[in-house]
Amino acid sequence: MPTPALHVEDGPCDPEVASKIQGVLESGGLVLLPTETVYGIAARADDASALDALARAKGRPADEPFTWHVGDTSCLDTLGARTASVERLVERYWPGPLTLVLPDIDGRMPSLAKDGRVGVRFPAHQATASILKLLPFPVAMSSANLHGEEPVSDLAQLAPSVSEAITLCVEG
Repeated sequence: MPTPALHVEDGPCDPEVASKIQGVLESGGLVLLPTETVYGIAARADDASALDALARAKGRPADEPFTWHVGDTSCLDTLGARTASVERLVERYWPGPLTLVLPDIDGRMPSLAKDGRVGVRFPAHQATASILKLLPFPVAMSSANLHGEEPVSDLAQLAPSVSEAITLCVEG
C-alpha cells in the first residue's frame, strides 16, 4: 500500500482530509480514492503532466481519455448537457456506478474529451463525492489497476508499479 495513508468513512469528508487531498492533486500528485465499487486513482484533470502520470501508472495508452469524476450534477451545466434524457438517467442512477458519456459541446473539458464526448461519473461513496465537490478544479479518475487487468477493491491487490506512483492513499 502506498504511504501516507488516510482513512475515511462513507460519509461527508473531514475538511482537513479534503485539504490534504487538494494539496497533493494541486502539486500534480496522484491520490487513491474509494468509490462504491472499486478504488480509483485521481489526478487533476486540467494538468497534462498529472494525466500523463496517471496513464504511466496504469500502463495505459495516452490517447485513451479518463473519466471526469464529479461530486454533484453541476457538471451537466458545465458541459451544456442538461437534456431531458440525461436528467432521467441522472435522477435514476446518480450517484452510483454509471458513467455517462456526454457531448462536450463547448469544448470545456478538452483534456478528457475524445471525439467531442466526455465520460462523467458521480460516485456514490459519500466521502469521495464530498471531496470532489469541494475541489476547485476537475478531477479525472481511473480504476486502480494496470491497464487491462481486474479493478482493485482491496488495497492488497494494487500492483507494485501502481502503488509506487500514488502520492496519497485514502482508504474507505
